Amino acid sequence: MAAKTRKWDEIYENLDSLTPEDRDEIELKVKIIGQILDARKEKGITQAELESISGVNQTFISRLENNGMDPQLTTILKILHPLGKTLAVVPIQEQTGLNQQ
Repeated sequence: MAAKTRKWDEIYENLDSLTPEDRDEIELKVKIIGQILDARKEKGITQAELESISGVNQTFISRLENNGMDPQLTTILKILHPLGKTLAVVPIQEQTGLNQQ
């Protein structure tokens, strides 16, 4: 049975009921996926074009951008490479949150 995907709005509605660790994890996912979306838009390419150059299905890309999916690392790397991006492991800031830049 496939896991139910939830929209970002549903996830945010339940943030208060989560542990601080779970909130931090969700906020990190939101930041990463937001940066992927920004990179795609900066390149001026559609999801379908990204599918063509990354090999990742457009439907999956759409779900990733809109529904808070939890993709495998290899899938994220496949999407990032043609966008000219990569992941980096960096120190965690003392205070995390969506409002920080």
